[in-house]
Amino acid sequence: MRKLGAVVCLVLFASACAGSESEELAQTRAELAQTRAELDALKGQVAGSAGLMGTHQTPTTVASPSGLRSPDIETLKGLTGAERREWIRTDLLIGLPWRDAEEMAHDAGWATKVIFAVEGEPVIMTKDLSLSRLRLVVLGGEEAGTVVDVVNS
Repeated sequence: MRKLGAVVCLVLFASACAGSESEELAQTRAELAQTRAELDALKGQVAGSAGLMGTHQTPTTVASPSGLRSPDIETLKGLTGAERREWIRTDLLIGLPWRDAEEMAHDAGWATKVIFAVEGEPVIMTKDLSLSRLRLVVLGGEEAGTVVDVVNS
């Protein structure tokens, strides 16, 4: 790009030294304007893809008014557990009554599995092969339980 800019500048300089605004100078100016437009377009592409250099690109689509993201299997495949939680926005479900959290997840397009945990006892989970399912871990029982953890693995 720098070489192209230098060449265009040299052509403009040479045309200016000739003394008159000839047809050649007008053509050179038109080419310069086109080159600038192409350069601006390339800058826009580079700026748009700069976010891809991080750990992951966060998609901008949000499926529900709650802010919970819809399942996107291709995106989720490349993320770690912590990145999945952040991308899905599972923190929005923590602390909610489990029925409300389940409804919110369904509204965003997720399948759910509710796991009622007993306080003080470990919750044993195997790897879930469905990335489109959220497992809601609930403490407090079926009547008044609240979500304490959300797992997508």
